[in-house]
Amino acid sequence: MNTTTMNTTTILMEMNTEWNFTKTTTINVITTQSSTTTTTLTLTQILTGIAQIILGFIIIFGNTLTVAAIRKFRRLKTETGILIASLAIADLFMGFTMWLHACYEFVPQMGWSNFMCSFKYFTFFLSSAASIYNLILIAVDRYIAITQPLRYHQWITYRTVPIMMIITWMWCVMIAMVPFFWYNTRSNPKQLCTFFHHIPKYFLACVLGTQHFICMIAMIVLYGQILIVALKQQRQIQAESITTPANNNPTNASKSKPKISFSKQLKTAKLFAVVIGLFLFCWTPVFVLLFLHASNVYSSRSIAYTIAPLLGVVNSCVNPIIYSWKNKDYKLAFKKLLCLSKETIGLDESLFSEHIKTISS
Repeated sequence: MNTTTMNTTTILMEMNTEWNFTKTTTINVITTQSSTTTTTLTLTQILTGIAQIILGFIIIFGNTLTVAAIRKFRRLKTETGILIASLAIADLFMGFTMWLHACYEFVPQMGWSNFMCSFKYFTFFLSSAASIYNLILIAVDRYIAITQPLRYHQWITYRTVPIMMIITWMWCVMIAMVPFFWYNTRSNPKQLCTFFHHIPKYFLACVLGTQHFICMIAMIVLYGQILIVALKQQRQIQAESITTPANNNPTNASKSKPKISFSKQLKTAKLFAVVIGLFLFCWTPVFVLLFLHASNVYSSRSIAYTIAPLLGVVNSCVNPIIYSWKNKDYKLAFKKLLCLSKETIGLDESLFSEHIKTISS
């Protein structure tokens, strides 16, 4: 009896050992396959992740330089300069967003919670919304400066500009927080933290898309009015230059001061026309695709859905380049901050003191 029991036990132990070996072998194979798959995914995404890190650094560097220039040099601390700083801060959020996207590219399997995924898109939506609304404020600022020059300093002051900025940023934060409370669950059972998996397409199209096109129309109308006034003013200046002989009369000198002021305001308006034009060029394809996606007209797997958001991100890099290209004060300020120039004429001087010098002369 004991011999039979021992034989039975031996057979069971051998079977158990064989089963354990088979189980271990199977697990090792699955682990190896999983590891191979993970490595393959990482290798295909590593260039994208590196590109996002570099792009984020460029965005943060350029826009930090813009904010630092406005903060340091009094000549740039105008009402319009404050709005430029606000726009640069909006672009800074896009730089941080790129770094968050890079983290997901490198470790997509780390199990992003709904909160972390929503936070990634919170910074993205905050940046895009704040950019477009700050551009609206800048367009209004330029519209008043060109069409109502005598009332400009009554309406646009160091008190009213921060109030407008606070209201604008509060509204943008409210829009950007929507993904925390409204995200896909049924259509995203695997909780993939990608744009079209996590964010409801109706929010993308109806809220963000509609907002973009309304703001786009508003900016086009404002700059259309600026163009009309500028053309009228240019004709008036040409007519006066023909009818009025050139001499050193003090009356003629006093009349030329408003013309010089208008010319400066017009140059600033042209600068922001370039900024706004590039913004619309870069972001409009994104929102057109969002409408197509919501209508199930266009597949989100198309390469257009990869290229279009990239255009929007690149837009956050270009504004500091435009400032240094079209404005001598910003160009000199950037050189000074980067220790590339020792020239300080005009930068440490406020516009108010310059205005006093003009009156006294």
